[in-house]
Amino acid sequence: MKLSFGKITHFKIFFRIEFLCPALSLPPDIDVHPDNCSTNASNAGDTCIVSCPRTGYRIYPYAAEDMYCRASGQWSEDVSNIQCEGKHVLNEVSVTKICHQIIASCILHHQKTC
Repeated sequence: MKLSFGKITHFKIFFRIEFLCPALSLPPDIDVHPDNCSTNASNAGDTCIVSCPRTGYRIYPYAAEDMYCRASGQWSEDVSNIQCEGKHVLNEVSVTKICHQIIASCILHHQKTC
């Protein structure tokens, strides 16, 4: 039996190999969205967002809030040191209070300029 395929001039075979990123292993005080980022492996291109649920806290290092799974199977950010850190935000009330304290101190010490 003879098989004949005719004349084959050329052909190309393309392969695309993508690795899965491991499920994110994060401290318990950090939220991740979508939830499956911390329970299942992620496909290349998937994006995960981490945040701190406690008021006045934010993700450190700051660049790690949004991360995506690379085709190499690695996350775009190093997740080994992610943590929530307190942030100190000066709002209008605290700035006004600080200004009043400075003015009061100037008056108390009889300084002409503050």
